[in-house]
Amino acid sequence: MNYAVTVTSVPFVGFLSFCRDLPEVQAFASDAPQALRLAADQIARVLHEHRHQGRALPLPSPLQPGECWLAPSPD
Repeated sequence: MNYAVTVTSVPFVGFLSFCRDLPEVQAFASDAPQALRLAADQIARVLHEHRHQGRALPLPSPLQPGECWLAPSPD
């Protein structure tokens, strides 16, 4: 499953990536590609925790302007 992720430039800090459907996913990085890689890792971790705890996986919301689809990192 792919999830919608936003990457935002934060002046003097770097880049923040986050996912509306998985609020636990938030990553700071020095560049946008790294922020996306970290978000993909976090998406995989959050989905693993949901499965491990027997919780339903959140369905991805439709893509909104400024977002991109991101697949979880492979396990």
